[in-house]
Amino acid sequence: MNPIRLQNGVMRQSTDYGAVFDPATIRLLRTCLDEAWAQLGPIEQANTLKSSLASRMLRAAAAGERDPVRLRTCALLRVGSPSIADDTAA
Repeated sequence: MNPIRLQNGVMRQSTDYGAVFDPATIRLLRTCLDEAWAQLGPIEQANTLKSSLASRMLRAAAAGERDPVRLRTCALLRVGSPSIADDTAA
């Protein structure tokens, strides 16, 4: 993520995905990421980068998704699958 900046007097976090998130959305994303990570077992956690989950979730949020269940689903969608090239695509 990029530095926090003021936009219309409100602190906002911009991302590499071209989106800007307000503090409430950042808290939602952080909570969803932690919950998604907690759903993984020890072996899945050992074989998964938390940043990969975050990237998938950020892409969904940048497209407008705010539902916590769908955000977690997006993050966990490819866990256990072979590495896929679009994992790092913006």
